Amino acid sequence: AYTSPGDLTLASAGSLTITGDLLNDGSGGINLIAGWDGATTDTALLLNAGVFGNNNSGVLIGGTSGIADASVGSLSGNTVVAGKTVTVDSSSFNTQIGYRGAGQGAITVKATDNILVTASAFTALIGNGGSGVTGTISGDITVTTAGGSIIVEATNSSTIAGIGNIGGAGSSQS
Repeated sequence: AYTSPGDLTLASAGSLTITGDLLNDGSGGINLIAGWDGATTDTALLLNAGVFGNNNSGVLIGGTSGIADASVGSLSGNTVVAGKTVTVDSSSFNTQIGYRGAGQGAITVKATDNILVTASAFTALIGNGGSGVTGTISGDITVTTAGGSIIVEATNSSTIAGIGNIGGAGSSQS
């Protein structure tokens, strides 16, 4: 984790895989853009058609090669994740697009194809907070796909897969 009021943008013409935490404890946003067009640098334009999702490139949070919990999010800044596909896969550890903690930042996830949130062994989440988090947890969440499906699945009864801000006992979500 780091603390910054400035935005961090990781843009790649290829795919992006995050297998650990990328958390901003400050107010700056985090942008992960896979299949980037290589030209657009204005962050206000990163979600325009043709800017992301090129070259069959997507974003994977976690997956079978995860080495620890993998969360991407900002305490109070915007978190943006975009690619051809966006996958939050808890095969190895807890995975999350959103701030793991009492976060309030907005979250935007956009794909030109499928968005998959799958919990096979641990929690997989698009949202701020987490199952053991206390405090006030908020932030708008927008999840859209241009031509695919949004699939949220827990493959066994002891896992959680979801889109939304969640918290443990003593927390409040909005």
